[in-house]
Amino acid sequence: MSIEEKVGQLFMVGFHDPKPTGEVIHLITVYKIGGLCYFERNIRHPRQLHQLSTNLQLYAPIDLPLFIAIHQEGSDFNTIVEGVTQSPNPSSLGSVNNQLYTKQMAEIVATELHEIGINMNFSPHLRTTQLTEEARSFGGSPDLVAKHGAATIQGYQNKNVSAIATVFPGDEVADVNTLLTESFDYNNSSQYPFYHAIQKGVDALLISQTLIPDLHTNDPELYSTSILHKLLREQMQFTGVIMKKYQETEQAEELAHKTILALQAGVDLLVIPGPYRTIIRVIDTVIEAVKNGAIPEEHLNTAVNRILTLKKQRQIGQVKQFNRDNLRKKRSIQFVEQLNEQATSKI
Repeated sequence: MSIEEKVGQLFMVGFHDPKPTGEVIHLITVYKIGGLCYFERNIRHPRQLHQLSTNLQLYAPIDLPLFIAIHQEGSDFNTIVEGVTQSPNPSSLGSVNNQLYTKQMAEIVATELHEIGINMNFSPHLRTTQLTEEARSFGGSPDLVAKHGAATIQGYQNKNVSAIATVFPGDEVADVNTLLTESFDYNNSSQYPFYHAIQKGVDALLISQTLIPDLHTNDPELYSTSILHKLLREQMQFTGVIMKKYQETEQAEELAHKTILALQAGVDLLVIPGPYRTIIRVIDTVIEAVKNGAIPEEHLNTAVNRILTLKKQRQIGQVKQFNRDNLRKKRSIQFVEQLNEQATSKI
């Protein structure tokens, strides 16, 4: 692979239409981007999403298939709201507190996502209710969050949909170096749900911006001293994909600087919702940073290897023929009703 092709694999991007546009086709065929993320603007109904996923994968090189990701956490935190089974929110699943049910619910969600060509989900959310909005968390105990997070991960990945544990390290800290002295394997730590997820083989972690140094000069040696390397790679022994997501409203020049710092610090996959010109500017800047040594090519190769290994493991690129009967099955709807009833009875 050329440097340009390898850099392209580091990016998951958004686009603005329910069908492939010239801009997104250009990003896939010329820039060889690693994946795409669906938002409400891309969605009409399941059959349309299946056709969209199929067409997008056809544009990708056969050896560089696309991650296609979505936010489908449950209830009010679902991007797809029509034509698929609507899982209870994480808070309800935590209230029921049956890990087998949580796993079964995740398998239903993943089966339906896979049916329409989606192979990655920004879920589970592994912060406790003290750290995030209540409905989005499994509960107030790190141990409870860890158990249901692991059940969710297993359910997704059993059906070949990559789970993205969100958002590490759980708690926002003023001095990230203190994380190196905390006991992440203690079940009362805010880091514990993520450590447990790693132990259970989660494919990817989405990290907070606080873990990326805010430097004004490029430092190609940053990786060896970064919190991501010391904590995630060395101490927690995470071998999966580290991801960082940015906002669509960020300015291209500032975003280009942030992405270089993120890659130097050890991020593997960058999520940029758009717009198109910003995406192009950022990718071109990263290509130049690799060529001038600001990002060591060795680090680029390591990140690309993780990405391609995961794509092969999850058989990314294979989109089966659409079958509406595999969506919103009667027994799935009844299962959701049962879970919601149990959750309500425990309030």
